[in-house]
Amino acid sequence: MMNLCDVLMSIYPHATIHKGAVVEEGAEIEEGVEIFPYCFIAKGVVIKAGAKILPFSTLMGHTVIGENTEVRHSFLEDAVVGEHCFIGPFAHLRPGSVIARNVKIGNFVETKNASIGENTFVSHLSYVGDASVGSDVNIGAGTITANFNPYTGEKSKTTIGNHATIGANSVLIAPVTIEKGSAVAASSTITDIVPAGSLAIARSKQRNILNWVEKNKKSEEN
Repeated sequence: MMNLCDVLMSIYPHATIHKGAVVEEGAEIEEGVEIFPYCFIAKGVVIKAGAKILPFSTLMGHTVIGENTEVRHSFLEDAVVGEHCFIGPFAHLRPGSVIARNVKIGNFVETKNASIGENTFVSHLSYVGDASVGSDVNIGAGTITANFNPYTGEKSKTTIGNHATIGANSVLIAPVTIEKGSAVAASSTITDIVPAGSLAIARSKQRNILNWVEKNKKSEEN
């Protein structure tokens, strides 16, 4: 009797599907694809030539994985990913995510209803929702596009132009536009347009209170 792995290999003889992977009937898997153990590939998913789906990844809905793209321990649903991308580990690409070629979506990054241009990096701990991100953009760790107004229930769009840089731990409060070639300083909260080629700094000035620690330290006698 054939086991599940043998059945899958008979259906997809041009791909490598390791024992422990589950691929539903109706998935499209091209030549040279490798699917590692403990992955789940739903019907309707398309995985193009040379892609690798590493362990504990789940691909749902009408997700498309481009040629030679690598997905590591991540969850994707109705997302389109271009060629030569790196997704994960532990990324969550929600419906409406459209990722161009040569993009990195890294550790604990979530995207939703967002387009991300070529050669852009969203490497760590970020949320990009209801956004249009250009090419050659670097989004620093902890960046959030604040797209939802809980009082009105409205969602608004963030636009980031080509070659922009967003510093770590920044909040972009939509609707807002970061124009081409501009930069946002780390830990800024941006509420207005950042003109092309400009640096936006939106944080309070550092103030040092000298000798504060010594003055407020508890006495050793206590």
